Amino acid sequence: MEVMMEITKVGTADLLIKIGVRADLLGFEYMVDILEICLQDPNLIHGGMMKLYKMVSAKHNVSYINVESRIRNAIEITFEQGDTEELYRLFGNSINKDKAKPTTKQFIATILWYLR
Repeated sequence: MEVMMEITKVGTADLLIKIGVRADLLGFEYMVDILEICLQDPNLIHGGMMKLYKMVSAKHNVSYINVESRIRNAIEITFEQGDTEELYRLFGNSINKDKAKPTTKQFIATILWYLR
């Protein structure tokens, strides 16, 4: 079971890197953790992001606000500097045209859908 989780974690990280999420950002690690949790229990994404932030914050001994902020920052940087073609391929027209990037929940849900 642990080996399978590691394989999945590598696939999750690879996809994030492929679309341009920088692995040197704390938000990257937090995203991987949230995606791994949701891959184990996909219904958690529907319960709201706060619960997921708190689960990850407990693991890293930081505040849930820190987790949310770091993930949001990583998404913003990704949509400014990431692979535009890959981002469009994954997100298409689902991106909020006013903000030019998805919400954190939209981002996580889209990546989760792609990974399943």
